[in-house]
Amino acid sequence: NNNNEIALLYNDQIVTSGNAILQALVFLSGTSAGSGSLMFQSAIDQWCEWEHNNLKRNNKNNNNNTLNATDIQTLENALRQESSRHVVGYTTTIADISIV
Repeated sequence: NNNNEIALLYNDQIVTSGNAILQALVFLSGTSAGSGSLMFQSAIDQWCEWEHNNLKRNNKNNNNNTLNATDIQTLENALRQESSRHVVGYTTTIADISIV
C-alpha cells in the first residue's frame, strides 16, 4: 500500500505495529533494555499503550501533528515525577522511543 508503513518479519510472522517492532528488536538484541522488575515492565507497557491510544490516534485525526493540552500535561507530569528525561526510570526504554 502507499502508507509507507514499516514491517518486521519475525518467526515467519509480519509485525507492523510500531511498539511491537520495538519490543521485538529489544528482544532480538539480547540487551537488558527491556528487562527489569514486573512493575517496571508494566509501567513501560502502559506508556506504550498510552502512546498508541493517545498520540498515534490524535496524529491520525489531526493533520498538523500537534499534541492536545491533556497529552502535553500527562507527559509533563510524568517527566516531573521521575525527575528525569525519561517517562519510566532513568534510562531510555521503549516507552521513551515510542513517544518520540
